[in-house]
Amino acid sequence: MDVQSGSVLGMEHQRSHVSTQTLLSKEILANKCVQTVVMDMRDPFHKAVKSIFPEACNVIDKYHVVQKVTQALDQVRKKIPRLKKERFKLLKGSEKLTANKKQQLDEMLEERLELSYTYFLKELFWEVYQTPDFDTANSFLEE
Repeated sequence: MDVQSGSVLGMEHQRSHVSTQTLLSKEILANKCVQTVVMDMRDPFHKAVKSIFPEACNVIDKYHVVQKVTQALDQVRKKIPRLKKERFKLLKGSEKLTANKKQQLDEMLEERLELSYTYFLKELFWEVYQTPDFDTANSFLEE
């Protein structure tokens, strides 16, 4: 997709390195000055982009990053007995919880150090994603 015009430049139904490379090599894309490519985490995509647009910046799309963060938090939660029904509290943003649910979450995190660290990292991740630009996000992470 061309982010300036909003037009779709091409689509490929297969997820292989060859099909991705073929798509990226098409004339409509080959003549573009590609600076950034947003994609999922699949290795064939990264290899194809690097071979066709070696100078382009590769960015993992938000959906797949969120999915990985959620999976990591869920893995830690599942290791702890009696937390099966607490998934909602952990995955929902703390700012969206009621005062009562927030207090329950705080008590749960106080008792479980590994879960607390993982939850903190999830919240930090969301704060970084809420920043308006790269420089603000970078400053936030350096603090």
